[in-house]
Amino acid sequence: MLKLLAAIIWGASIMVFVGHLTGYLMEGRAFLKIPVNTIILGFIMLASALIIWEIALLLADPRSV
Repeated sequence: MLKLLAAIIWGASIMVFVGHLTGYLMEGRAFLKIPVNTIILGFIMLASALIIWEIALLLADPRSV
């Protein structure tokens, strides 16, 4: 089940990278400028990934979790 969590986190990382890259190439924004809203969004994405992972763990084997 740890592979599921890793896949979710990798998917979120790739999504953030593509967002930064398109903003840099198309709009000319700074590549690593990180405003407070982006930091909050990152924590929300991490919390969502952990919640989805825990639900998947409970659905897979509810007695031994």
